[in-house]
Amino acid sequence: MNGDLVGPYPQLFLVDAAGGQRLPRHPYPVGTDPALVPCWTFPPARASLQNRRRGGVGRSLAAIVVMMLLVVVAALVLGAYQIRRLQMELEALKREVNIQNANAAHEKLVASEDDHHNSELWPAAHLVGKVSGPMSWEPRHGRAFTQGIVYRDHGLHINHTGLYFVYSRIEFQGNKCSPQDSLRHTVFAKGKDRRPRTLLEGQHVSFCRPSDRHGHVWTSDSFLSAILQLEEDEQVYVNASKPELLNKQNPNGNFFGLYRVS
Repeated sequence: MNGDLVGPYPQLFLVDAAGGQRLPRHPYPVGTDPALVPCWTFPPARASLQNRRRGGVGRSLAAIVVMMLLVVVAALVLGAYQIRRLQMELEALKREVNIQNANAAHEKLVASEDDHHNSELWPAAHLVGKVSGPMSWEPRHGRAFTQGIVYRDHGLHINHTGLYFVYSRIEFQGNKCSPQDSLRHTVFAKGKDRRPRTLLEGQHVSFCRPSDRHGHVWTSDSFLSAILQLEEDEQVYVNASKPELLNKQNPNGNFFGLYRVS
């Protein structure tokens, strides 16, 4: 091989034409060069290798970007799923709250109806006047009733201490009177070993008109009511100053009753 070439030409290597086979010693005359084949190096091959390396790096970066995009998309999909699941749970919770509110309202309504029903079972009585006998009362027929209270001896027996609304109305009727006449209407209570105590009282005076003094029929009524404290085993009565003047033609005009309020 001979590498003595100089100048702007690329570096040149010479090889024997036999392709590296062993040649006979001195096959050519002295002073002559054997047949040489030029062989140049190729720098473009190194550039192509560098380009391939750069292309590999670019493909790696592209793969990383794609993977990052896939991760972002997966995160968005997962977030949307979580939001939808939370919305569904919120709707289920709202339905449950509405059902609980409806049940609570129903229970409250049932409780109020039960309280109302229980209040109807509290002691109460309404008596109407009898046609015969002074200050006699009817406890069962017509509008009359007794509930949790016993009617006996012309009065109402109290079984439980408490507050009661007590009321009474009587109607007087006559065909003669005088200016000095007065009508008294009283509700009183009497207990065991206790003196009677007046609960309500009303008095009518000056009810007699001049035309009533000469045989004209006249009427006068009295109504009393109040919330009163009644004690256990007390008996409540109604009294009139002139029971013979009670209007017997209108029994419903005379009544007497009470009911417990607390």
